[in-house]
Amino acid sequence: MSGKRLSSGRAAALRQILALMPDGATAAELKIAGNLEASHKVISCTLVGMRRTKQVTVEMNGVRGIWKLTPEMQRQYSQPPQAPAPPRRQLSPIPHRSSGAVVSPDQKEIERLQLADEIAAFEAAGGVIEVLGNTPLRPLMSRRAANQGSHADRMAAREMD
Repeated sequence: MSGKRLSSGRAAALRQILALMPDGATAAELKIAGNLEASHKVISCTLVGMRRTKQVTVEMNGVRGIWKLTPEMQRQYSQPPQAPAPPRRQLSPIPHRSSGAVVSPDQKEIERLQLADEIAAFEAAGGVIEVLGNTPLRPLMSRRAANQGSHADRMAAREMD
């Protein structure tokens, strides 16, 4: 059984009926007043469960038990509905900050043009740009030939490339 008070079902109906009867009522009176289709035993078991969770109290009047809401429950049912929440104040938007991770297309075009100008100035000054994708990673000589030959032979083989 859940410890949470449910807002629907037999217990909720009994709480609403008892809220209308501040002097309390017997299980039979609650059944008639609430037009409940459950048996007297089922209603009594529900009331006993509500007593364990401190929702109702019982006062014995001879053989009959008079069931009443606890003072805490009476306060909950007697309180007027809550007023609507005050409107939330509007916050001013945060100014947009440029970030290195987000670059606009215009900024990319400006950087591309600046890089093209720098490359043109470098080549005009006599610089040579080597394309790394076409650079051989190994010398043309095999390892054995490189180990057997002299340093001069290796340098000569490199210059031939």
